[in-house]
Amino acid sequence: MKTLQRIFIWSSLVGIVLLLLFLWGSNSMEKRDDFSSLATLFEQNNLSIEEHLYRVEGGELYAVQIGDKSLPTLLLIHGSPGDWTAWKELILSTDLTDRYQLIIPDRPGYQYSTVKGGSLSTQSTSMAILMQKHCDPCSVVGHSFGGALALQLAVYYPEKVTAVVSLSGTIAAPFQTPQWYNYWGSNQWIQQLLSNSFLVSNREMMSLSKDLLAIESKLKELDQPILLLQGGKDVLVNPASPFYLLNQLNQVHLKYYDTWNHFIIWTQMEEVAQFLLSF
Repeated sequence: MKTLQRIFIWSSLVGIVLLLLFLWGSNSMEKRDDFSSLATLFEQNNLSIEEHLYRVEGGELYAVQIGDKSLPTLLLIHGSPGDWTAWKELILSTDLTDRYQLIIPDRPGYQYSTVKGGSLSTQSTSMAILMQKHCDPCSVVGHSFGGALALQLAVYYPEKVTAVVSLSGTIAAPFQTPQWYNYWGSNQWIQQLLSNSFLVSNREMMSLSKDLLAIESKLKELDQPILLLQGGKDVLVNPASPFYLLNQLNQVHLKYYDTWNHFIIWTQMEEVAQFLLSF
């Protein structure tokens, strides 16, 4: 009995410590460099960069535009939580801008985008202005949750999208059911301790599986190729996720690496860039 009590006490303490670390990380992730310092960094690398703020229903959508505007466009979509700077190192460390101009938003609800986040459908509607202004057409690239939103944008605006690219994407409904920590994050008392980014993240993750199921039949109607890059050591997205789409759709192309993890836009930058340049 005493052994069981000790195990329970230690398990509880570990759980509390993990929760406190999660909450600390939640608030620390809110910070990022101001635009002027980021612009200086890009200009030192001979890259033009502009910031744009679009008025949309319910708030504003923030995005940056990087590179030569005469080149084909890549729309890059960050994960959950995050902001456009998730792509910074990939852009600065590779030749991506030799081939493409880049449009990179803060997704709805994050950082400077004040329009409300939430479901894939809601976010796609908020991003309509980016599709209208910059995708004539464009390829849509998403990391993690951004992969799911890339699929949704292709369904909503098929005439604006030439290809969908998912990098470690949350793209398979059966593997995206809410986890225990999502239910914790939905508790009104715990929400008082969470940063805005994690509140937005938790809300969109709670509905993700349902949102993906809603577009499955429409994905089968897409003519555009769907390109998937996935690692076998991904602990945040089930590595079986791309195989689910591979069995569902015709225009799916998969590259799978057993040793890669979820964070490939930082750990495998050159390989990711070559993947984006190859299609």
